[in-house]
Amino acid sequence: MSAKTFIAERHEEANELRQQAAQLIRQAAEIDGLFPYAIVHEHRFGTSLSVAWCPEFPLDEDQVAEFMGSSYEPYRNESLTVLELDAIHLKGARICVIDTSEEAEEV
Repeated sequence: MSAKTFIAERHEEANELRQQAAQLIRQAAEIDGLFPYAIVHEHRFGTSLSVAWCPEFPLDEDQVAEFMGSSYEPYRNESLTVLELDAIHLKGARICVIDTSEEAEEV
């Protein structure tokens, strides 16, 4: 088995696990009613992303600020954006491996 074939098989195995994880996240939400939300925090040092598990959307600014704790400083013109996620977002997209060598095979 070539190294590329091994890598391709490992990617497939990992992708199957991510599909299972997405299904488990949906099942967990049915049990506890918590759903994933991405919180984008724009601040003087750049941008941070956090994931919160909450029962409702949209979250109001006070709820998000409480989740962020002392790291959120609105008096410094910081902002928070909340994005509703689905389990499919958490599993991600397939990683593409690009090989620019002349002997490259499709993965």
